[in-house]
Amino acid sequence: MGQCRFTFDRASGEEAPESLDGWSCPHESHPDAERCVFHLSPAEREELGVGDEAVLDAFLDRALGSGEEPKQFVGAQFGEMDLRRQIVAADDRHPIDLRSVTPTSSARRRASSRAGSRVWRRTSARC
Repeated sequence: MGQCRFTFDRASGEEAPESLDGWSCPHESHPDAERCVFHLSPAEREELGVGDEAVLDAFLDRALGSGEEPKQFVGAQFGEMDLRRQIVAADDRHPIDLRSVTPTSSARRRASSRAGSRVWRRTSARC
């Protein structure tokens, strides 16, 4: 297992700041793939037996940890993530970076910050 091989490419048609061009994912790749669970397509995850719940668990594990890089999910494809009533209170104040993560449903995301933690009120989206 090595580092995820996903690299963000603005030329792919994504509207994103120049600062993201060439961004490389900091997460470890899946043992049987070249990308992490966040950058595998839904079909690739299904083929590898990685369910949405496993992706959610991996997301929360990194979001609750320390450091800036573990909280970067640029260009990720999350699938179904139900974050209702989840409190994400990390060890530090680094933001969760979800730039260029595009939901594939019309689900709305509403969050409110309180004392350094983020409370997700209603999130059930295919990203």
